[in-house]
Amino acid sequence: LLPCNVDDITLGLSANIRYLDSEIKKDEHLQNYMSDRYKNIADGFIAKGETDSAAEYMRQRMEINGNNAEYALDYADYLYSLNEKDLAKKAYLKAVSIDSAAYSPAIIKAYRMLGNIYSEEGDYLNSMDSYIHVLEAGSMSQDLYEASGDLYSLYHVYLKALTLHLSGDAIVKAHDIFKMLSPRQM
Repeated sequence: LLPCNVDDITLGLSANIRYLDSEIKKDEHLQNYMSDRYKNIADGFIAKGETDSAAEYMRQRMEINGNNAEYALDYADYLYSLNEKDLAKKAYLKAVSIDSAAYSPAIIKAYRMLGNIYSEEGDYLNSMDSYIHVLEAGSMSQDLYEASGDLYSLYHVYLKALTLHLSGDAIVKAHDIFKMLSPRQM
C-alpha cells in the first residue's frame, strides 16, 4: 500500500465535490439526472427504514434543483410523515415561494399542508391565509369534494380565530368568502 495523508484525500474530495456542485448548477439536464438519482437513493433508505439518511438525500435533491417546487413538496411531505413539522413547514414555505403564482397541484397541496400545520400550532391567521390561497388557487382545478374539505378547514380555523378575538386581513377575507356562500347575511 502507498502511504497517504487522510487530510490530503479529504481536501481533494472536497475540491471535487465543489467542482461537481458548480457544474450541476449550470446544467438543467444534469440537475434533473442527479435529482432522480437522489430520489432513488432516498427511496432505498426509506425501504431500509433509515429515515435520517433518506431525509438527507431528499434535502439534497431539493437543493440541487432549487427551482422545482415539487422536489420541495416531496421533501416537506416526507418530513411531515416523520412528524418533523417545523422542518416540513420550512420546506412547504420554500415550495410556495418558488412557484406561488402558478398554483400548480404541488402549490395547492403545499398551502393546504401549511394551513394544517399553522392550525395545529394555533396560528389561526396564517392558517386561514393558507386555506384562502388553496381555495383561490383551487377554484379552477379542484373537484367539489376537495373544495368542500378546504372550505370546512377554513371555517374551522375562522371560528377559532373569532373565539380568540383575532383580527387581520385573513379574517376579513374568510368572512367575505362565507358571506358570499351563505344564503342569508352573516
